[in-house]
Amino acid sequence: MSYQKIIHLSDLHISTKSKPEIHKFNKLILAISRYYPGTPVLITGDITDSATKPQMELAREYIKKLAETNLVLCVPGNHDYGALGNFHRWAAPEQWTKLLGTPFIPGVLFEYPWMTKKSNLNIEGLGVYKYNDCVFIGVDSADPTNKERMARGIITTNLAISLKDTLEKYKDKIRVVFLHHHPFTDDLFMELRGSNKLMAALKNNCEVLLFGHKHNIGAWWYHKDIPLTLACHKSTRGVSGNKILMGVIEIIGNKNKELKFEHSIKIV
Repeated sequence: MSYQKIIHLSDLHISTKSKPEIHKFNKLILAISRYYPGTPVLITGDITDSATKPQMELAREYIKKLAETNLVLCVPGNHDYGALGNFHRWAAPEQWTKLLGTPFIPGVLFEYPWMTKKSNLNIEGLGVYKYNDCVFIGVDSADPTNKERMARGIITTNLAISLKDTLEKYKDKIRVVFLHHHPFTDDLFMELRGSNKLMAALKNNCEVLLFGHKHNIGAWWYHKDIPLTLACHKSTRGVSGNKILMGVIEIIGNKNKELKFEHSIKIV
C-alpha cells in the first residue's frame, strides 16, 4: 500500500515585490516548507502576470526557496507567454523554459528543461517526471507559437498523440496530468482549442487531472472517465483577511488494488 501527497497551486500572477501576490506566495512557501516538507508541489501556470524576464526571475527566486524543501514542477499559462495574458511576447517561451521550465529538486543544482525536445520525449510541450509510484506529466497548453487567442490556449494533434502514448507507457504508475487551461469549460473566451483531443488522450488513461486558469475551485469525480479532476483557484488571492488557501491531494493504494483519493483545501 502506497501513500502520496501532492500540493496543487496555480495562477500566482507574480509581478513585482511591491504587489501583494509575492507576499502571499512567500506565506505559502513558509507553510509548505514547515508543514509539508518533501511533498511535491505542482503549479498549473500563470506564474507571472505579464511574461517579462524580471517577473520570471522574481518568481524563480521564490520557487527556488520553496525547492529547498520540496520538489516543484511548473507548467506555463497564457500570462507566462504574454502581457496580461493576451499580447504575445515572442521571447517569453524561451525565457520561461530557461528560468521556470525545469524541475526544481531539493539539493540538486543541475537543471535541465523538462518540456522541450531536449527532454526524453522528443516533443515540445510535454514533460515527464517519475516520483515514487506516481508519474507527473506536464502539458503546455499556453500556445507558445501564438496560433490561437492566448486566453484560450491550444492542444495540437501531435501533442495529444504524444500525451496518449506517454500515458500508456506509464500505465503501471499513478498518472497525474497537469496543465493550465480548463479543458471542458463552456466559457467562449476561455474554451481550450483541441480540448477534445486532450480528453480523448486522457480517457481511461489518467488517474488525476489538474488545471487552473479560471481562478475557481472545482472538483469532479470520475468525470470523463478520470477518477479525480481538480481546478485550482488563484493561490495568491486572499479569501478572508490575511488567509489564503492551497489544495492538498492524498493518494492511497496502488495500481494493482483500488485507489483512494482525498482532496482538501487548507487554510494558511
